[in-house]
Amino acid sequence: SADGGPGICKEMGLTDSRILFCSKENGGVSSARNYGLLKAGGEYVFFLDSDDAIHPRLLEEMLYQVEKEKASLAFAGYKKLTGEEMEEALRKPLCRRERVKGKTAKGREAESWFHGIYVNELSGIGGKLIKREDIGTLCFDENLTNGEDTFFLYCFIRRQIKMVYVEKDWYYYRVHKRSATHSQKTAEGKHYFECSRRICKKEFEKGNYDFALTWERFFALQ
Repeated sequence: SADGGPGICKEMGLTDSRILFCSKENGGVSSARNYGLLKAGGEYVFFLDSDDAIHPRLLEEMLYQVEKEKASLAFAGYKKLTGEEMEEALRKPLCRRERVKGKTAKGREAESWFHGIYVNELSGIGGKLIKREDIGTLCFDENLTNGEDTFFLYCFIRRQIKMVYVEKDWYYYRVHKRSATHSQKTAEGKHYFECSRRICKKEFEKGNYDFALTWERFFALQ
């Protein structure tokens, strides 16, 4: 980071033992995430992109649902917000503390969530709580500079895992011109094309033609 972020993180680490400050040369988002997975010491990992935010209760509800359902992954809905809208959302008073509804899927049904029902919610790694031991040696492909998180989730979910959907739009995705996903239609879009092409090919080889068609349609529009 070229701003004051590292100093702020170091200062927070001095006052809270749960915070581990790590620094590395810039090698791209996949390199950073892989380094984070290597350094993580908790039972779960959670991904929050630097310019996004989450509802104050999201982690609490995700952890509750994952442990109750003995699931490997939890995810929630999201909202695309401008900076001003995000600040407004974070200022709202917390709602009453009833448990949030959740629903689960595993195996083939979990795959159908990824390829169809929740294809948008599961296309990005932001806002995903994952049991660390279930990740194993899986890592982000550092040769993909767009769609690398989609491909990571695809490789994880195709292991026939169980996952839970927290039925709240509590991941706040910041919308601005420099956002990485806005470059999909530019020259960098070829990398998201590659992610879609890989998924399509693998599902076609498995005989999952309905799943393959979803991604064939997607990369055909790139």
